[in-house]
Amino acid sequence: CILILAFVAASSAAAGRTPGSVAPSDEAVMLHQFTNLSGDAGLDWIGLGIMETLRVELTDDGFKFIERDSQALWVIRGSYQRFGEDLRVTVKLSDVENEHSIVMRINGPRDALFELQDHIAQELAIRMQDGIPVNDTDRPVDIKMIRPFKTHVPDEPSVQDSGSTEEPRPSTIVIDGPPPPVPPAVINRDPTGRATVRAVRVGDGHKIDGRLDESVYSEILPMSDFIQVEPVEGAPATEKTDVWLFFDNVQIYISLRCWDSTPESGWILNEMRRDNTGVFDNESVAFLLDTFYDRRNGAFFLVNASGGRMDAQVTNELNYNPDWNPVWEVTTGRFAGGWTAEIAIPFRSLRFRPGASQVWGFQVRRFVRWKNEYSYLTPIPAGVGLFGTFQASLAATMVGLEVPGGTRTLEIKPYVIADVVSDRSTIPEIVNKLGGDIGLDVKYGVTQNLVADLTVNTDFAQVEADEQQVNLTRFSLFFPEKREFFLENKGLFEFGGAGTDAFFGRNSTPILFYSRQIGLDESREVPIEVGGRLTGRVGKFSVGAMSIRTGEAPVSGQPSTNFTVLRLKRDILR
Repeated sequence: CILILAFVAASSAAAGRTPGSVAPSDEAVMLHQFTNLSGDAGLDWIGLGIMETLRVELTDDGFKFIERDSQALWVIRGSYQRFGEDLRVTVKLSDVENEHSIVMRINGPRDALFELQDHIAQELAIRMQDGIPVNDTDRPVDIKMIRPFKTHVPDEPSVQDSGSTEEPRPSTIVIDGPPPPVPPAVINRDPTGRATVRAVRVGDGHKIDGRLDESVYSEILPMSDFIQVEPVEGAPATEKTDVWLFFDNVQIYISLRCWDSTPESGWILNEMRRDNTGVFDNESVAFLLDTFYDRRNGAFFLVNASGGRMDAQVTNELNYNPDWNPVWEVTTGRFAGGWTAEIAIPFRSLRFRPGASQVWGFQVRRFVRWKNEYSYLTPIPAGVGLFGTFQASLAATMVGLEVPGGTRTLEIKPYVIADVVSDRSTIPEIVNKLGGDIGLDVKYGVTQNLVADLTVNTDFAQVEADEQQVNLTRFSLFFPEKREFFLENKGLFEFGGAGTDAFFGRNSTPILFYSRQIGLDESREVPIEVGGRLTGRVGKFSVGAMSIRTGEAPVSGQPSTNFTVLRLKRDILR
C-alpha cells in the first residue's frame, strides 16, 4: 500500500474568513473527509482509519479539532486510491494564517498501513509545531519512514515512604517496621498497623493434609486481626483469618484457618485450573514472599478453598508473571466454622539472600467473595485494593527464618527423539529411513540468589499450545511466554509495554525486548542451537544476562542469528 500525503494551503479568503470572524487558535485544526478515488467501497475503512489516527495522535500533541474552517489555523484534506497492487493516499494541509502549504508523499507496503498512519501523524505534528518551510510551499515532498515513532512515556510511579532512612550495612538488615515480637508472640504491630512477624521452626516432615490437628497449632499462637480494604477501609475484618508460619530444613510452611459465617453452600468456588484468573475471584487467600527483602519484588501464591492455585513472580510491585510455575504443595480442608489450607514451599523453589539467617517480606490477603470483602495482614490503601498483595513496600517483615546452607539447584532434562519415515511417493522412494534428535536443558543454582540456565538443541515439545486470542485492534498480539528456559526471573528482562498480565495489561512505554521473537518466525519454529541465561540478585543489584543462537530456517529464509540481552538494575533509596 502506498500512502501519499499532500498538504495544500488555503488562504483566509478560501477558508471563508471575514473581517468579523473569530481569530483562529494556534491549535485549531479542521480535518476533512478523505476521498476514496479508486471507487472501491472495500477500501472505505482506510480513509476512516487515517482520520481516526490523526484525531487521536494530534489531540495527544495538544491540537484541538473543530468543525468549521473559519476558526481553524490548520486545514487537512486527503484522498487515496489503488496504485498497482499497493495503495496511494494523498493528504492536503493548509496553514491558513501564513498562506503556506506542503505536499508529502509516503510509500509503503499494505501490511505497514498502521505504522504509516502513525508516521503521517508524526510528520504532521512536526510541521504544525515548527511551521512549514517557505521552500516547501506548494510542492510535493517525498517522506521516508526514517523518524522514530513518538511514544508517550508515563510518569515514574512514586515510591512509598515507610520506614527508617538508615542504609543497611552489608552484614546487617535493617527492619522496616516495628521490633520483632518477643516469644511466644508471633506478631508485633506498631500504632500505624505495620507488623513484624516471626516464623517458627518445626520438626522435619510436617504433614500437609489440610486438617490443622497437630499439636503445633495449639502450642503456637496464630497471626490474626486482619484489616479491611474493601468495603470499609481500615475497619477490622468481619471474617476471622488465622495464619501460621513454620519452617524446617527443607521447606517453609504457611497454614491458614479461614472462619466463615455462611455455610459452604454460600461460598463461590468454581475454578481449579492452575493460574486461571477465575481462582483469583473465588473464596481465597493470597500471600507474597519478598525473599530478598528489597520491598519491591516477590513470589506470589494464591489458593482457593477447593485447592485451586495460582503462582507468579511480581517485579517492581506491578509486573505480574503468571507463567512462573515453581514446585509447591497445598491441601485444603473443612471445619465446622469455615475452611483450612496447609501450604509447603521448598526452599529450592525460591531465590533469596546468601546466609542461613533470613529476613523476608510477608503479606497475606483474604478475599471473602460472597460478601466482596478484602482484608490484609497489614493496612493497605483503598486505591490499591485487590492488588495490595503485590505491594512489597507495604508488607510485614518476617524474622526468625533459617534456611539450609549451601543449597544448590541442579536440574538436568535431556531428551531423545527417534523416528522412522517411509514415503513411496518420492523419487527415489524413502523406505524405513531412521532419524532422531537429542538435546539438553540444565538449570543450576550458582549461588542462593543467582541461577544459570543452559539449553542445547532445545526442544519445546512440552509447551502447551497458545490460548486463542481475537484481535479487533490495530495493535499486535503479545502471547505469554510459556517456554521454561525463558520463565524464571522473566520480569527482570521486561521493560515498558511488553509486560503482559491479566490485571494491568500493557502501558505505552516502548517495548525493548519480547522473548517470543526468539525461536519463532510468525507461526513457524526456528531451531535454537544453544543458549544461556544468568539471572538473580547481587546485593542491591538485579542482574540478567541472556545469549541465544538460533539456527537457519530454510522454509522462512531466516539466517542463523545471535540474540543477546543484558539488564542491570539497582535499588535506589527505599
